This record gives sequence, structure tokens and C-alpha cells, in this order.
Amino acid sequence: MRVFGIMSKNARAFRTTVGMLLQQFDFLIRGLEKACPQAEYERLARSDRKRQVGAARRFSQHVWDRVLLTLTYYRTCLTQDGPTHLFGIIQGSVSTNIGKMSSIILDCLPLPK
Repeated sequence: MRVFGIMSKNARAFRTTVGMLLQQFDFLIRGLEKACPQAEYERLARSDRKRQVGAARRFSQHVWDRVLLTLTYYRTCLTQDGPTHLFGIIQGSVSTNIGKMSSIILDCLPLPK
């Protein structure tokens, strides 16, 4: 189930949780959908990588949910256990998503350190 679909039905709750309007989020997603595949390929094709490109597991969540998870994490200051319940994934996946998406989002938005 996509969390974005649920959260986008209540614009006020979305803005409170994520820190931006739905229109702003949509604009960000359009840019990130273009940037994510290139950033992921560059990460997988680095020279010190032990596996071949394409050998790793694929993300089960859509990029919308991955960005939503990262922005919610930074906005709410929850521990990484908080998003596990909201997004229905394990803590390791939360950590991986935040780590990978933060660097891509940083190119578009300033995030707190």
C-alpha cells in the first residue's frame, strides 16, 4: 500500500507531517523521479563496489513513499522506529531509505543536520 495515497487525501495533515504543500511535494517528486535512476546507477557503478550493477535488491516502495518517509523523518524528529509503523517496513529499510534519499533530496531541498 502506498502511504502517499493515504496521506494526500488530507492536505492539512500532509503539510503538518511533511512540511510542504501537496503541490510543492509534487514538483519535488517530478524532479526526483528523473534524478533517482541516475543517482542510483552512479552509486551502483562506483569502482570500489563488490557486486555488479543490478545485483542488489530493488526497493519495494515507490519513490513517492521513499521521499515521504525521508521528509517525515526529518520533519517530525522521530526515531527510525516511528516510520516503521507508518510505512509498514522494517527499521533497516527505514535507515537505508533515509540514507539514500537524503543525498538526492539535498540537491533540491535544504535538510537540517
